[in-house]
Amino acid sequence: MLRALKFLVLTVFCIGLMLGMANAQGFLVKFIDANGDGQINFVVNAFSFASQNYYLGVGTPNTYTSSLQLLTIPAATYNPTTGVFTPGYNATNVSWTGTSLLYDVYLSDGAKYYWTSLGTASGASTGSSLTIEWFSASAIPVFTYSISTTGDAFQVVPVPISSSIWLMGFGLLGILAFCVVRRRLVTCN
Repeated sequence: MLRALKFLVLTVFCIGLMLGMANAQGFLVKFIDANGDGQINFVVNAFSFASQNYYLGVGTPNTYTSSLQLLTIPAATYNPTTGVFTPGYNATNVSWTGTSLLYDVYLSDGAKYYWTSLGTASGASTGSSLTIEWFSASAIPVFTYSISTTGDAFQVVPVPISSSIWLMGFGLLGILAFCVVRRRLVTCN
């Protein structure tokens, strides 16, 4: 009975580990020339309550290297007289040539990068607007990064879960099952 309980607990742990990795799934952003003019035009807005500057940009998927910085978000300011924090804010217009571009979006403090493909943010798109919120679990202040356009579109594309993760999880379950069967065979002799 105790062995069956141990097997059940370890099985639930392995399945939970695999599901946890699946839920931490990141995303990429597809920039689409919806109006067919050969250009992808949009406005980037970002707010920060941090005491330092942060940087927003994009990179080629699966490379984790910055290829284009879009915006510098200035540090928030504090007015000691009024006791009011004013968030750092910046906006810029961006224009790219192309009909469909797929990028990994990042937030950086200049030393460390937080990529959307690694599951450090959540993203939502209505077509003509895109909002990305970096999780406070990333050990950074929560930021809101929004992009809007009048003629083009955005699409949030989930990063597919690697088959190696599933293979590893089922391999762990197989090893666990082998150990249980082997123990039973050894104790029966």
